[in-house]
Amino acid sequence: MKNLNNLKIMRRGLAAGGDEFPSRPKRWLARAFFELQHGRTLWKSVPTRAVAPLVAIVIFLAACDREKISTYSVPKEEPEQVAPAAKIESDSDSEAKWTAPQGWKQQTATPPRLATFLVEGEGGQRADVSVTAFPGGTGSDLDNVNRWRGQLTLPPIAEADLAGALKKIDAGGLPFSVAEMEKDGKAIRGAILRREDRTWFFKMTGDAPLVAAQKEAFTEFLKSVRVGGAPEQPPSVNAASDKPGWKTPAGWQEQPAGGMRAGSFSIAEDDRKADVSIIVLGGAAGGTLANINRWRQQLALAPISEDELAAQSQKAEAAGGTATVVDIVGDAVSVDGKYKARILGAIIERGGQIWFVKMNGEDALVEKQKPAFLEFLKTMQLP
Repeated sequence: MKNLNNLKIMRRGLAAGGDEFPSRPKRWLARAFFELQHGRTLWKSVPTRAVAPLVAIVIFLAACDREKISTYSVPKEEPEQVAPAAKIESDSDSEAKWTAPQGWKQQTATPPRLATFLVEGEGGQRADVSVTAFPGGTGSDLDNVNRWRGQLTLPPIAEADLAGALKKIDAGGLPFSVAEMEKDGKAIRGAILRREDRTWFFKMTGDAPLVAAQKEAFTEFLKSVRVGGAPEQPPSVNAASDKPGWKTPAGWQEQPAGGMRAGSFSIAEDDRKADVSIIVLGGAAGGTLANINRWRQQLALAPISEDELAAQSQKAEAAGGTATVVDIVGDAVSVDGKYKARILGAIIERGGQIWFVKMNGEDALVEKQKPAFLEFLKTMQLP
């Protein structure tokens, strides 16, 4: 009876064009249509002229229902599983072989680097690992340790303190000399490997906690190093066709020029000593300001800006042209525990190369030798 009553109401509404529909017409019509489909006897009570409009209305209302926004429960997506980084091996054509520990991310290495790695730790901590190699001896162990100390603005140490600062270890059958240093939350762990043809440097620099946590990984990295035969040597500036010339001042003792040095001299008066080096590099070699700041770091001094460069340097005659000369004195007593250190340096640009002439030693002795140093620059003849 209920179905018949509903149909009667619908027929009256459709026939008279009125609006005599229940308050929820879509639900009502859908239910009526369903009941009409499943009660064949009811179809007979609906006039033929009413069936087509009824079907059209139901289809229209069903289409309108598509605009409804439905809410679904979606299972929580599991985080993507990232495979651990594989160990990175050096290129097969490299002069040496090594395997980087897991987590070390290989970066683009620019000269003089042979390899560069990025190490990341918790809380945004970062460290940089570099591999470099230079022909010959490339300075003494004391020179290199003090160079690293300068990068952390630590004062240089004396020869007597070197044994406590540099540890000898055997890693993978190779003799490494390892130094560790830290200041103001930054640290360096560096290793020196000397071979007949060249000297290798492996260095990690970064946030002190991360460098400390990576100590074992760094040691394993050293153990993986395999150094092959001597690589082809670059053309030497001391070759007969391109040998530089100069007039050696009185009191300067010429020393064998090895490694990167094109010339080397020693000066001594009583217990005061100074070293003079001549080095040539291709291209801009980092620029004048960067190299002057590198010398300042070696004396544990803060870097200067481009605006301060003119006031902190002077122009001098050198090799038929001009040189930028700086005279830098360290603040701390760092030479043999008695004297301040001083650097007198000159930078000469010539034919796409940069020549560096540097006197490094005890403050008073370097100051005394400054006139001879400036005269020496004038006598230089560069290829």
